[in-house]
Amino acid sequence: MPVPPPRPMLATAGRPPTGPGWAGEFKWDGVRALIGTGPGGVALTSRNGNDVTAGYPELTAGIPTGRPLLLDGEIVALDGAGRPDFGLLQQRMHVRHPSATLLAAVPVQLYVFDVLEIDGAPVTALTYDERRALLLGLGIGEWPAVSVTPSVTDVPPAEVLEVARAHGLEGIVAKKRSSRYEPGRRSAAWIKTAIFTTREVVVGGWTPGQGRRGGTLGALLLGAHDADGRLHYLGNVGTGFSDAALRTLLGLLEPLERRENPFADAVPREQARGARWVEPRLVGEVEYRTMTHDGRLRHSAWRGLRPDRDPSEITVLPAGAAATADERAALDALRAKGTWTVGGRELALTNLDKVLFAPNVTKRDLVRHYAVVAPYLVPYLVDRPVNLHRFPDGVGKEGFWQKEVPGHAPDWLRRWRYPDAGEGETQVYAVVDSTAALAWMGNLGAVELHPWTSTAADPHRPTWALIDIDPGPRASFDDVLVVARLYRTALEHLGVAAGPLVTGKRGVQIRIPVAQRHTFAETRGWVEKLSRAVGSMVPELVSWEWHTDRRDGLIRLDYTQNAVNRTLVAPFSTRAAPGAPVAVPLTWAELDDPELAPDRWTIRTLPARLASAGDPLAPLRGRDQELPAL
Repeated sequence: MPVPPPRPMLATAGRPPTGPGWAGEFKWDGVRALIGTGPGGVALTSRNGNDVTAGYPELTAGIPTGRPLLLDGEIVALDGAGRPDFGLLQQRMHVRHPSATLLAAVPVQLYVFDVLEIDGAPVTALTYDERRALLLGLGIGEWPAVSVTPSVTDVPPAEVLEVARAHGLEGIVAKKRSSRYEPGRRSAAWIKTAIFTTREVVVGGWTPGQGRRGGTLGALLLGAHDADGRLHYLGNVGTGFSDAALRTLLGLLEPLERRENPFADAVPREQARGARWVEPRLVGEVEYRTMTHDGRLRHSAWRGLRPDRDPSEITVLPAGAAATADERAALDALRAKGTWTVGGRELALTNLDKVLFAPNVTKRDLVRHYAVVAPYLVPYLVDRPVNLHRFPDGVGKEGFWQKEVPGHAPDWLRRWRYPDAGEGETQVYAVVDSTAALAWMGNLGAVELHPWTSTAADPHRPTWALIDIDPGPRASFDDVLVVARLYRTALEHLGVAAGPLVTGKRGVQIRIPVAQRHTFAETRGWVEKLSRAVGSMVPELVSWEWHTDRRDGLIRLDYTQNAVNRTLVAPFSTRAAPGAPVAVPLTWAELDDPELAPDRWTIRTLPARLASAGDPLAPLRGRDQELPAL
């Protein structure tokens, strides 16, 4: 059996390359393995050179040993939908001899993407295309639980990345087709692209570095506080450090050393090995792709220290508590401008007495509304980019849309960089994850908040499907309710959970929670089919014309909002209309209320509504719902 090289070839991180001569492969969210076969059996070797053969008996049992081969691949655990799930794989990664129960509960697959040796002869000097042809001729697709990774050469890597996003995969690796295989080297001939987001973290410990990083730190142990002030473990970060950053961090960490582990929950033994605990006083920022099922950062990289942040403000869950009575009183006591503290943040507020809504609703009233309604509104905004409809001079004058975070935004406002933004497009969006962030939006005159239906972690897969019943001038609200009730009947018949809300203007919106396995193409197509069936019941009320001036004043059943960065107003956001009406979720039964009106609730009357009805949509948030075939 061939002896594997000490390390496999590694990719550099970057955007998908352009120009000819590249192949695109999917990046699997698993663990790397070199696979050696031959008369002596099968050996699986990890990226770090460890023998992991015994941990994956279902793979080794199905790999033939008659021919000496050395292959490169990824071991992956698949969820119920057939997508790689690193959280599942973690149950297998450190088990040397898995039980039959574990093998049945967490089966694994092997995706092979390269060949290093055939019949004892190295082929690493051959080009990617030549190795690929040899790989496809080995009959690997006939081995149980083993597949050859697809390779796409006829479209640009950026388009392959879109396909990966649409299928919920980790990303892609673009490989130069003329390149050779370079064992143990991180090469620019392979470029990996994944989607990441950022968050702030508290440093609770560190581990010493090994090898080249000997004498410095190897990784930081990260956490965040819960509502009771306890520090919870979020994971380790060991990449993204410059040499200067390593020296700075060590100088700051050593004086903070303590004997006791500062984390309230257990740190996994592997991550805690050799750890040196510190007082949790340092705050930093990391970039990461997603979170595991148990709340750990996945694929994180260090971005830098945040000395401007208080560690107590870094929370496990987004802060969305309503402003306290003292905070509201302090807001009321401010003159036309001043500094207001809410949720531990200081906000510089201006023009508080400016009337934004006729007859006499001011910016102070809007800021107060957002601060009071935060527990209801923030859950629809958190972890999502938001588009702002701003009316700094009041809703009686022309407003404008703002997506890019303004340069004067506070440092603590969470930002998200859209990796697919082209030149001239919005690059960095705000993510409203706290009461203070929401109040700051009110000070901007952001009268309407329109969150994406997908999250920053997976922008091309929605968690909501949207139905917008948009009336023209000839349509009455009674006509809108007729259509909304038809949707109610259809959704009940299909067994699909959904909820309506009055938009605060003239229409009704229906929100359908969906599992984040659906693509926008799927939700858009599904809503269109449903809407055309509903519209066929009342053709005299509905127009399918795209242009407003061709609809003859009828209702449009708009399914086109089911697309990336196409948005509708958030529940509990104000609307740009006199009186400061609010978009308010309803129960289905309330569609039959004879007193219902689309602008029935305003920022002055909403508190009483919340006290009596709460948020009828709340049980649907995060619901993992599959859309049935139509």
